[in-house]
Amino acid sequence: MNNTRYHPPEYNLKRLEIRNPATQGRRAWGYISNDRKLIMSDDGDVWVRHSPEDVFGSKEAARNFAKEQKFRPPPKIMPGSPYDIAPHAEHCCRVIANKPLHNSLSSRLVRWMLNSRHKEE
Repeated sequence: MNNTRYHPPEYNLKRLEIRNPATQGRRAWGYISNDRKLIMSDDGDVWVRHSPEDVFGSKEAARNFAKEQKFRPPPKIMPGSPYDIAPHAEHCCRVIANKPLHNSLSSRLVRWMLNSRHKEE
């Protein structure tokens, strides 16, 4: 078993804990960034939580994307009828999930990944 402990590259992070329901004891298992966007477990796994502003760079840019008419479904579609483009909200979610993160968050994520167990991959 590997006893290596991994630590994120940022300071003043909060520890994440799991409470045992039987004993009420706590076991720390990872760190979370102050903005709650990045998590690293003690085992070196990294997770990123992102929102539209983390993809587009600002709330204003995300709002402008959501207002674009080209992503809206045709207005006169009967309920339940098939059409070849996704509803607007679903399409926006797909774009956000598949779009690269904005430089401000992706550069932080790279630093966290370099400190993780996945740096060789």
